[in-house]
Amino acid sequence: MLSSERASRLERSNDLNDEYGNPNFISPNSVEHHLSLEPISLRLQGRQGWLRPGSYLVAVRAFWNLLQDLDVALSGEEKGSVDWEISACKRSGPAVVMFLGHLRKPPKDVVGEIRRTLFNGIRKLSGSDDRPHGFTDTALQELKALAEQRALMDEIAVIVDEKEELIQWSFIERIERMTHNDFEALSSVVGTLESISVGKNGRFSVRSEVTGRPVMCRFKRDQFIVQAKENLGRRVVVFGNLKSNYLGEPMHMRVSGIEPCPSEQDLPNIPRMSGRIPVAAGTTLNRIYIPGAKYGK
Repeated sequence: MLSSERASRLERSNDLNDEYGNPNFISPNSVEHHLSLEPISLRLQGRQGWLRPGSYLVAVRAFWNLLQDLDVALSGEEKGSVDWEISACKRSGPAVVMFLGHLRKPPKDVVGEIRRTLFNGIRKLSGSDDRPHGFTDTALQELKALAEQRALMDEIAVIVDEKEELIQWSFIERIERMTHNDFEALSSVVGTLESISVGKNGRFSVRSEVTGRPVMCRFKRDQFIVQAKENLGRRVVVFGNLKSNYLGEPMHMRVSGIEPCPSEQDLPNIPRMSGRIPVAAGTTLNRIYIPGAKYGK
């Protein structure tokens, strides 16, 4: 029962205020988060139709954290750019949890990129030991926690645009190989600078000439943005603290420098470096010129 004081307060209230006198409408001066209408769904099928509450909560939490980690990696924002909410939950049959994102900083919208990265990453892990684009170690650990719930479920699936990818039990072993044998070293990457993202922490992508895969290069805001813009689409050498996977393939780097790198056509060839063309030695061959120069002839 309500106390008489609280009841009288309710009687005096109108539709614009709640029972405590707080307004139920959004003030024009309040911060409005724009809602993305691109859902991402998680489907959970329990064993023989029974879904354990603990496993359900762990799976939903791990998936939520995975979305947040992908947001941080793709947006370049330290705390992400999207607030995720559960917009719908189907409880009969397989449980389906639908997530929608509220954009904190419109018009910046990475929800579409998050959806593609998530779906393509799960598909890639289904048949490959290669690390998916955008999946940091933290994101992979959340995906591993989700895959571990397969022990208590018949099926876990991620649904994007009415297409689905299954979370496989094999993800656990693959993710362990990817994350447990990574190593860092001061190194460099040569390749084409393909894209630049400017946020609180800048990043650009360089496609390695060795592996043919993009390497995410992170740097402090405004530190290398000018050099990156000048070399967009060109061959560069980037050096810094490079993290590689267990196969020795570069994954991402904390950049300490970037320089333009001449194309192979612009580099001197072996005949030029050995003095076989007219330079200091004139038309004299190297094998004849050097002995003569040694004795001052």
